[in-house]
Amino acid sequence: MAHRREAPIICGQVPGPPPVLTDDERGLLAAIVGDGLPPAPPARVDRELEDGDVLAFGGSAHVLAVPGHTDGSIALYLPRSGVLFTGDNITGGRTSRETHRSGRPPRPHPHRGRRLSADAVRG
Repeated sequence: MAHRREAPIICGQVPGPPPVLTDDERGLLAAIVGDGLPPAPPARVDRELEDGDVLAFGGSAHVLAVPGHTDGSIALYLPRSGVLFTGDNITGGRTSRETHRSGRPPRPHPHRGRRLSADAVRG
């Protein structure tokens, strides 16, 4: 499963954009992996997701589109158990570096800044 904006990249139909790195990050990456990481092999996407979709696990997992680092970033919220699965961190304010991997600032999105109940975040 993947958001429809990420599915073509995951399936290998289109190349993903290169990462946007600071000078420090480039130096750290070079020290760890040399000239860079090889591209990830394509993977099958069985279902493309959209904001508002509900998945049949965990008592109903609600898909939340949370574009930021990528246009297809999602989080999954399980209201019955108050659990939020996210691929990024949740902070009380802005992160120190909030940039889309294309190098441009993230686009405004209806969920940007959306607040979930404290129970959802605490789990």
